[in-house]
Amino acid sequence: MRLRGWRKKLNLALELFDPHGLNALHLACRLGRLQYLDLFLVLANTHFFKSRTRDPAALGWTVLDEAVILGNRKYIKLVYLMLQYHQQKRLKERELQIQKSLSQTIDFCITIKWLFRSWIPLLSRYLPSDTCVLYKRGNCVRLDSTLLNFSQNSWKRGKITVLYNPEKYGGENFVFVVPSLKQFSVSSIDKPLKPSELSREVNSLLSNDVIVTKMSTRNMQYTPMKRLISRHRKIDKVGKYSATFYHWSGMYLKIFKRRDHLSTEQVSKNKHVLSDFYTGGVLPGISGDGSGRSRVPDLKCPDEPTESFEDYITCGTPVGRPMKIKNQTKSFKGCVAMSDQFPLSIEKLCEILELFSNFRLFNKLKNFLQRGLPPGFPVYIEMPVFPTVQGQITMEDFSMELPPSAKEDFFYSVPEEFEKVEDLEVG
Repeated sequence: MRLRGWRKKLNLALELFDPHGLNALHLACRLGRLQYLDLFLVLANTHFFKSRTRDPAALGWTVLDEAVILGNRKYIKLVYLMLQYHQQKRLKERELQIQKSLSQTIDFCITIKWLFRSWIPLLSRYLPSDTCVLYKRGNCVRLDSTLLNFSQNSWKRGKITVLYNPEKYGGENFVFVVPSLKQFSVSSIDKPLKPSELSREVNSLLSNDVIVTKMSTRNMQYTPMKRLISRHRKIDKVGKYSATFYHWSGMYLKIFKRRDHLSTEQVSKNKHVLSDFYTGGVLPGISGDGSGRSRVPDLKCPDEPTESFEDYITCGTPVGRPMKIKNQTKSFKGCVAMSDQFPLSIEKLCEILELFSNFRLFNKLKNFLQRGLPPGFPVYIEMPVFPTVQGQITMEDFSMELPPSAKEDFFYSVPEEFEKVEDLEVG
């Protein structure tokens, strides 16, 4: 009973932010107060580990960001696991809502073509493209793709299918099927990272800049495109749908990079890796398993502040490691084609994309669709995916009449003769 009272008091305290936008979790990481971090990890609600610093000058650093700057592998792992647990819990809470939304949406089949492009010439050769087909029947979903894996500096092609069948495999599971191997694996939102995977992730965090991005769409504008000669609005076919084309502009991305935890040697090494890649070297962070990167040692806790806590509160005296921040701003523009003939609403598509929110492209698409578009349904979209990469997405086809095979139960199930494996070897 006494522990419950302490837990309640502590969580109420974590709701508070100081005048400089930090709560107790941020400060404990920044000051290296390990005994307080131990206490928070036991008693704090998981959603506090998702909190960001709030003051505009604080830029919105997460608890994980501050843990990385602290440079203690143990606490980076524990904060990472707390964030993962919170995400899993949030996804499980959405399961019933997603299944209800699926059951209330018409059955359909949609073909989506997408590709990535970059203004960096040598980067473009590594960027993928695909035409995938998504089938929805009842509360079952099937996604067919032709991208298997990235191996030896190129994308390996081959059929891979993602199944969501809550009645057969559980609402928390996706099933990945590779017909050519006659193998499948089940990926659960409850599945924790393996110790080796977690160690590689922590090593990667410790080896690189801590990055915060802020996307501003407040001044985003849509301007109808006009034909060069007639100056009439540009209306063309996209797939089988007539669509009006618009230019969009006014999207800005601010990028803040923090390097308090990196040595001069590490910064130089990271620059060399990127420079080597841009001149034709190996793509960093994708080729191989990442095991070749040397283990980054733990850092010592920051020096004790020379000023009092009252000086920090009243004057904003810096605490923790000296901040090394680099920032830049990028502007984006592109085009979108809107059709009033498309039989699906943006809201319903976003509800279905919520199911695939762990897939970066679909999550980016969902966020873009929710920004407020011109009238109609977007059948062609150009949107930023990374600071140097733009995605192009085309809704090539849509049908409310499923193919005969897609109406059957077996279409959303794994063939009985296929072997279940822990990890699909598709590289």
